[in-house]
Amino acid sequence: MILSAVERSGTFVDIGCANGLLLECLIAWATERGVVIEPHGIDLVPELIGLARKRLPAYASNFATANAFTWISLRRYDYAHLLLESAPPSRHPEFLFRILDSAIARGGRLIVSNYGSRSKNETPFDVAGYLSSLSFAVARTASASEPDGFVITRTAWIDSP
Repeated sequence: MILSAVERSGTFVDIGCANGLLLECLIAWATERGVVIEPHGIDLVPELIGLARKRLPAYASNFATANAFTWISLRRYDYAHLLLESAPPSRHPEFLFRILDSAIARGGRLIVSNYGSRSKNETPFDVAGYLSSLSFAVARTASASEPDGFVITRTAWIDSP
């Protein structure tokens, strides 16, 4: 469902990329659709960035250790993906506005996801409703469910003007 927000080739930063697995998967899935993603990522844990660089060695220089909450991007990306856990709830508006202002290219997208847990019987919250309550204009949404209908992920995105 994250790839639902990716309509054309471009740069993609995963804010909180961990070991780069999501980016590796997104590259493969996008390629199947004829879309090319140039992956970038940041994470707070240097060891995870090391693993991401090993996972995607051709893009090793595109990964950096940084605190997502305080990170100010030095460039703009066509797509940025994040989980709201990167910032305290009371600071979400500030965090999201900063990412939109500093990291998203004109015509780009900020993609926000929330994951549920089947083992904990926790469904993801309504990301679109939450973003709307913070005065963001949600462009579209997507979700992923298991075969029995249990929703495991919700995603919404905000388009940059």
